[in-house]
Amino acid sequence: MLLVLLVGKNGCTWTVGSVSVNGVAIPHKKITWEDKARLSEGNSEIYYSAGNEALAAEALQILCAEEKIIQETLGLKPKKFGIVLHGPMVPHEYEPIVSCPPTYTIWAVAMLVRTNGQPALLDDPKMYGTMTHERTEETLTDAVGKNGLYVANPQTRWIGDGLAEYLAYKTCRTLSPATSLRQLKNRRSNLDDMTMQNFNLLIWRSPSRHLLPFTGHADESWAKKELKKLGDQAKFYAQISGYGYAMSLAFWKDFADRHGEDVLKKFVGQLTAQSDLSNKAICGLLETMTAENVYDHCQSINIQKAKDILDRAISEIEKPAQEKAIK
Repeated sequence: MLLVLLVGKNGCTWTVGSVSVNGVAIPHKKITWEDKARLSEGNSEIYYSAGNEALAAEALQILCAEEKIIQETLGLKPKKFGIVLHGPMVPHEYEPIVSCPPTYTIWAVAMLVRTNGQPALLDDPKMYGTMTHERTEETLTDAVGKNGLYVANPQTRWIGDGLAEYLAYKTCRTLSPATSLRQLKNRRSNLDDMTMQNFNLLIWRSPSRHLLPFTGHADESWAKKELKKLGDQAKFYAQISGYGYAMSLAFWKDFADRHGEDVLKKFVGQLTAQSDLSNKAICGLLETMTAENVYDHCQSINIQKAKDILDRAISEIEKPAQEKAIK
């Protein structure tokens, strides 16, 4: 059932604050949702200003499709989740902060502008990819452990962020292949400057620990060389975070391809009932289902193999498109 509720009669209300980016205070807008109209269906909500009704309906359709894909793939009912449409944004403007209700998350998604001057979502990577990622991660991590997956074990980003990356890939490929192609190429490019051979996925965690995943390279002299090559520490940490996203996407894409998504759903179901959330125990669940040594494999994932997996994923989208263009 589709509900339409007018929450207010004015447009967006903005307040100016600031956030710290690398120690520098940056002006940041705060956007409210209480004064907007609302569309909702299932656990998906869209907040929008007058005049953007058609765009809000389009956005709700996308969120509902994402909600269905998450539930069908993981077997978990997605949490309540909303977006507030705003903008369009001006060049170099920071994304606004949304004041969220206490029980669920609302994200700000900027409208784009068509050549005729009308607002549009187009194939926006944030609408298709980022929203699926964040919703999957929230749903999954909240369903696991007494206080959440990351609280129980902060070294489980390969599951929370990793499965979220896989669901974002799947959603983009289903709803917008062009967006999926851009996202895959972006993740694949994250691996281009990696000079080491293996990546330890099981200790990917907060930025203060980002040096650790590199098997045999977690020493000060190596780190200094990397910092010098990349220019500054902030860029270094951002790049290594990109490695983690790309490597975990490759891991779960390969897992789903070889074992099927039914095994993926079974794993998530058992994970939500698991009391021991150490990586050893979590890998044990996968090992029981696949008869593979997942624990050892995750501690030393071959980077070239991950590149090959993402290259194949890119080809799976490009090849049909090229064949269709020839016909």
